[in-house]
Amino acid sequence: GNITQETILKDHQLVQSSDKLFRCQICQKLFADAPCLKRHKLIHTGENPFKCQVCQREFARIDYLKKHMFVHKYEKPFECQICLKAFKMASALKTHQVVHRDVKPFKCQICQKAYTSGCSLKAHQLIHTGEKPFTCQICQKAFAAVSTLNRHKRVHTGDKPFDCQICQKAFASSESLKRHERSHTGEKPFWCQICHKAFTRSSILKAHNCGNKRKET
Repeated sequence: GNITQETILKDHQLVQSSDKLFRCQICQKLFADAPCLKRHKLIHTGENPFKCQVCQREFARIDYLKKHMFVHKYEKPFECQICLKAFKMASALKTHQVVHRDVKPFKCQICQKAYTSGCSLKAHQLIHTGEKPFTCQICQKAFAAVSTLNRHKRVHTGDKPFDCQICQKAFASSESLKRHERSHTGEKPFWCQICHKAFTRSSILKAHNCGNKRKET
């Protein structure tokens, strides 16, 4: 086809003005200013610095994030398990939950222990079912709760984050520290129901065999 004077002029102007443009070194695309080029480069790097505070989805550009936010305009996906009030953001739900701090409506039907959330109750119920879904990747030992697994891992790592404030001795768990502290305080919270002798540990109480027990047997 015929090349018009207008096409030739446009091509000529582009060549002349290209010196003033900002070129992407990866795809050679031209941009009018440095900020536009900077935004464009995110396409190549895969970097998504703009995060949605509602669903945590990430975007390369702020205008993409703003457009995405319309999805959540009337959406309230974060629901309080106690009063069923819904919130747009997880942070707002967390702030609200302080209201229910002392309310524990989720009760275990087996032992009657109560919890503030359904998730906590569900985790507790594993104790009764015998289910142990959390496995140590080092020794394959299984646990009912993730907190118990985390405590167990210290056996392998040697980590002892609990320090006695009196003698500075370190322990892997808060329970071990508590037992040790009784050696300083003299506290004996475990009592024999027969002879009323007191002990520092429940294991010592269980092993204890008083005279009254022998008479009964």
